[in-house]
Amino acid sequence: MKITLLPSTYYSDPTYNRILSSLRREFTASGHEVSIASRATAANPRLQLELSPDSPPCGGGGRRLPLLQVLAKLTPPGAVLNFHFSGWLRPWHAPLLLARRLAAVKLVVTFQDYLHPDLPPLTPAAKKDLLAILDRAHGVTAVSDFLARLLRRDFPAAARKLCVVPNGADRPDKAARSDAGRGCILTVGRQAPYKGLDLLLFAFAKAVEKGCGSKLLVCGAGARGPLERLAAKLGLANRVEFRGVVSPAAVSGLMKNCLFYATTPRWESFGMAALEAMAAGKAVLASKTGGLAEFTGRKRGTLAVAPQDTEAAAAAILKLSADGALRKALGREAARTALGYTWKKAADKYLRLAYR
Repeated sequence: MKITLLPSTYYSDPTYNRILSSLRREFTASGHEVSIASRATAANPRLQLELSPDSPPCGGGGRRLPLLQVLAKLTPPGAVLNFHFSGWLRPWHAPLLLARRLAAVKLVVTFQDYLHPDLPPLTPAAKKDLLAILDRAHGVTAVSDFLARLLRRDFPAAARKLCVVPNGADRPDKAARSDAGRGCILTVGRQAPYKGLDLLLFAFAKAVEKGCGSKLLVCGAGARGPLERLAAKLGLANRVEFRGVVSPAAVSGLMKNCLFYATTPRWESFGMAALEAMAAGKAVLASKTGGLAEFTGRKRGTLAVAPQDTEAAAAAILKLSADGALRKALGREAARTALGYTWKKAADKYLRLAYR
């Protein structure tokens, strides 16, 4: 089977890079011919990874024709075009996906996100375009039951095509050796309000006041100035390090070396970084919200707190920082939980449920 993977933003986006690279690897291992096509990369280097020489073919600038030509070449009639959608319909999406030159391909729309609070609301025109895309689609997937419920509510006509295919996580490379991040509390994510990094800083400050001696390492794309200023205002300038965008290999090393992983989002469609930490055998502190709540909880290797409850998050930080036996026990259970969310299982579900 020929499969083309297309991100709704760009391949150098850290999240899409991990998702599409992992799926390409698993589909290729199963004997399929897989390509990744992408728009041109972001103008802001703080939002993207540095691509390797084998980066995918790109369409240029604001023009859709070059990318359409690339897709028409990579995806012949009957082949699969899997569009991974961030939930924000950009002007080029509908003209490209509804183009007559792609009418004979199997379009599969994967919702990686939808309606999170930082996204602009769908205009009537955008909703009409999205309805047309979903009507055209051969299959529709969501990465969590949480997202699937929203989609069934807003697009009931697409419900018969919809299935849930969670993202996956790889175990860190055992051969990789590094001391990066050793002994730190780690969080990885876009530095945007819905990710709740400000809430984590407030909780961490309370934990430090009560004797937590750990440091917090923050990785992820976005404008980190406001968070750096907040950390300084909370007296955490020497206790919090902001790394910005880091490579997947570097994230893997940090996951392996960290004391534990923490994430306190206000909203979360899935929570892939938390799952990656679990795959690394790390205890996780997580908010019980959205798709993240579907694979976290005490019996799954995490301490879960209510969204925006910084007192509970601070207590969990203190507990995990001080209790090595608890971290070890939760880490073992977390690793077992993550075995149900491998990229191989994700690829198999796409092939069996969405690409059929």
